[in-house]
Amino acid sequence: MIKRIVYIILLAAVVCDAADSVSSIIAKSGKGKSRPDFSICFIDVASGKELYSYKAHSPLKPASNMKLVTTGAALDRLGGDFSYVTRYGMLGDDLVIIGSGDALSGDPEVAKKNATDIYDSFARVLQALKDAGINEIKGDLLIDNYVFDDIRFHESWPIEQANRWYEAQISGLNFNDNCVDIIFKPAKSGGKAIYELIPDTGYLQITNNCRTVRSGSTAVGAVRKYDSNEVTLIGKCRTAIIEPINVTVDRPAAFHGYVLAEYLLRNGIKLDGTLEIRKVTGAGRSVPTGFRELYTEKHSLAEVIDECNQRSQNMVAECVFKTVGAYNYGGSFRGPGSWESGRSAVKEFLGKVGVPDSEYKIDDGCGLSHDNRISASGLCKLLVYMAGTGEFVNYRESLSTPEVGTIAKKRRFKELKGRMYGKTGYISGANTLSGYVLDSNDRWIAFSVLTNSPAASYSTIDSIVRVVCK
Repeated sequence: MIKRIVYIILLAAVVCDAADSVSSIIAKSGKGKSRPDFSICFIDVASGKELYSYKAHSPLKPASNMKLVTTGAALDRLGGDFSYVTRYGMLGDDLVIIGSGDALSGDPEVAKKNATDIYDSFARVLQALKDAGINEIKGDLLIDNYVFDDIRFHESWPIEQANRWYEAQISGLNFNDNCVDIIFKPAKSGGKAIYELIPDTGYLQITNNCRTVRSGSTAVGAVRKYDSNEVTLIGKCRTAIIEPINVTVDRPAAFHGYVLAEYLLRNGIKLDGTLEIRKVTGAGRSVPTGFRELYTEKHSLAEVIDECNQRSQNMVAECVFKTVGAYNYGGSFRGPGSWESGRSAVKEFLGKVGVPDSEYKIDDGCGLSHDNRISASGLCKLLVYMAGTGEFVNYRESLSTPEVGTIAKKRRFKELKGRMYGKTGYISGANTLSGYVLDSNDRWIAFSVLTNSPAASYSTIDSIVRVVCK
């Protein structure tokens, strides 16, 4: 008993010391109108005891910490074994693609991990057609992407950035992150720069205004006219660029089908008909009678949320968000996923977790919207809740660490290798970090540090985490 009392006294002293240190960090982070708003919470996962808080119940913009909510809701509702199943097959003379909302179709990073390329599924469809003795599609290329609604661009996102990769459109059928990657290099004879598209496609209408220059720096770009696939290449090119420029596409489902058609044509399969977006599935997304499967692409929800959280892919998060809205608990289809149904499902989940309505506002699933709000206390309740579920390993392993993902990319917390899992977040006016950390007493701590208007620096947030979790 005496030992326990001594431990409690020492723990209280540590907490008080941490509080004083954090207060000092906050005081130094700015003055007056330039001081950031903070919402901070640290909770011992095992006991549920709050270790430190500062305005913990104040809802702030979470930025990409919103992905913690979206992926937690998805795992809780559907489980990590839930599969996104994209089907390619023949229906009479028509070639049919039935989309599932899978964000990883043709994803270049996933292809790299699997030692394939973005055309892997198309190559398998091609081989299946050849094995079946089919060298001509006499009907149409039909695309059923009705697992989601057709509102592809969120109303709260800045429309002037619609051509940027982080605002890629959301669809029930996706490909290559719903972007075209553009590689630039100078022309030997001067004049317009040379460019290459990945995928190599005629889906975009390209106007090349990028000039080759003999002096100065290379500065190139691509601008897509909103609600179209008209892209203008701009800038000046003196040397070949190492990383491609990404530009989003309009109507990703049609993009997927168009690139598949080009791939088949290049490899000897004739297509006689047209590309159409048409619902072919029945009630509950059932496959139509007479559908002859050619190839089925599958990705588990666990795979998808890894890409969502570690790479902080907005398009992936929004596909997960709409998926949560499309299915009931247990995985039965209830209707096309939408931002509205996703919000409803996520609110239901937060109620289950115990987050008060007053401490959050849900607008999108990735955190790009400036209308999202959640408190640090709410995020910590979510983190503690997930730690008590059967999906915790899938959830935790999807997060960034000092070794992989956005935390590693920013070279943060090198001293916490093997001891930290987290989610970074940034939009204009908001900088956030939440997750789990193993402290020096071998306690797993759920933490959330949210800063807004103006956002505190990475170093300020990192210092707060280090002080409380030392």
